[in-house]
Amino acid sequence: MCVPIHVGPFMGTSAASALIALDEPELTRKTRGVTARNQFISLGFDVKRDGFSFSNWSGLTADDALTFANMSKLFSKSATCVEDPLDSSCTLRSGQRINLSAINAFLAQGRCEGMTVLAARLFLFPEEIKKLDPTANNTINLTPKATAREIAYYSVTQVLPEIQGFTARTIMKQPYVLAQEIAFRIKLKRPVSLGVYGSNFAHSVMPVDVKMSPRETIFSVYDPNFPNQIRTLKLNNIRGEWIYDSAVYPDGSYGSLTWKGPGRLDYVPIDLRFASSGS
Repeated sequence: MCVPIHVGPFMGTSAASALIALDEPELTRKTRGVTARNQFISLGFDVKRDGFSFSNWSGLTADDALTFANMSKLFSKSATCVEDPLDSSCTLRSGQRINLSAINAFLAQGRCEGMTVLAARLFLFPEEIKKLDPTANNTINLTPKATAREIAYYSVTQVLPEIQGFTARTIMKQPYVLAQEIAFRIKLKRPVSLGVYGSNFAHSVMPVDVKMSPRETIFSVYDPNFPNQIRTLKLNNIRGEWIYDSAVYPDGSYGSLTWKGPGRLDYVPIDLRFASSGS
């Protein structure tokens, strides 16, 4: 399970987010006919090679918490950060203050977001794998110890104003529209993180391929809770209903999560994470 970190309403769009998001009108135009025929589109991401061998975890130690140095790097474009032995913090241009202790409290509840984003980054830039572990050839070879700091860093990218702004826009769209946009990005080999929300929890996965027809869209996803496995999210295009077969509830139990209409799915292009965080 993961818990979304909210820092308040979106206060504006930076040059970085504008650069990535300016293709949204064009994206909508180009995806209008994406399900005109049956088709299969793949990112080329193999969960047994490009995913992590370990699952999402909770709890916090000195070795896997977000550090002030990484917090300062993360907010270098959007906030002023002050180190404090009691509780370091960063203040956004909007005036909102983000405390390091609060960030780590959220991080302790799960790292699905960071695992999804880092796996996507290493898929796009495989040369970075050996920077984390010189003995690793693929992401599947990496250990929690080698990746914990990076996972923490990318988990917290969700609080950046650019990311919160993008999710605020996509979560209001009909699931069928989201599916078309995500499928088009997969076709361009541009991964996205997909947010899946229940009434009291949130989760992050990465769509790796999609089967599309006029009536149904089926995403195969990499889910950090299930290493070496493919999970599925199915969407009824006609009724606007979707079902995810691997929801993990707050009590640790597993089940299916279903919803109809907007409000429980969003996505963020992985490249927006990098442009916004300076990584």
